[in-house]
Amino acid sequence: MAKIQIKAVVFDLYETLIYKVGGSYSDDPYRTILMTAQQQYVRGRPIFMTEDLQTLQVIAERFGVADKVDFVKCQQELDQRLANTFLYPETIEVLERLKNQGLKLGVISNLSSLYRIPFYNLGLDKYFDQKIFSCEVGLVKPQPEIYQMMVDRLGVAPSQILMTGDQLVIDVYPPQKAGMQAVHLDRKGESIDSIATLEGIFKYL
Repeated sequence: MAKIQIKAVVFDLYETLIYKVGGSYSDDPYRTILMTAQQQYVRGRPIFMTEDLQTLQVIAERFGVADKVDFVKCQQELDQRLANTFLYPETIEVLERLKNQGLKLGVISNLSSLYRIPFYNLGLDKYFDQKIFSCEVGLVKPQPEIYQMMVDRLGVAPSQILMTGDQLVIDVYPPQKAGMQAVHLDRKGESIDSIATLEGIFKYL
């Protein structure tokens, strides 16, 4: 049986192309705002992930606590987190190799609006033909619609798309169910049939 030709590669973002260093749960500005609003993080997170709330002030207004939040402190915490976000060593080289091979590239990420910033600051936007951020489309992985949206935007048959990311339950199993090919990125090397770095995807092309 002939091997299916891959025409597009889709990536997760955080812990796949980029990673954060430091930062604790206690100094998360989102958590600070939710605590001020007496909301649990697990209840507030879906709102962050599916609504395009572009400033800390807008977020606080969304939860009705704009007059109670120390925005200077929260902004400092956010800036520190964003400044401590970095590319994995092989990220740019892999993306450039894929582009040079004529492959379309996409990224699907569950993230809040403010955590889009490193994607642009680190220069990743120029490599991607399509990007789907949950906060912009109102959908999150593993909802089937978000993978179909990428298929439609890329204009490539699902079977000719390879996706990779660090979480099996949202980056591998659901895209496979949608007809895409997928491989788990496990930098710790603990998962069977996974790749340890982004360079591992080339053996699937």
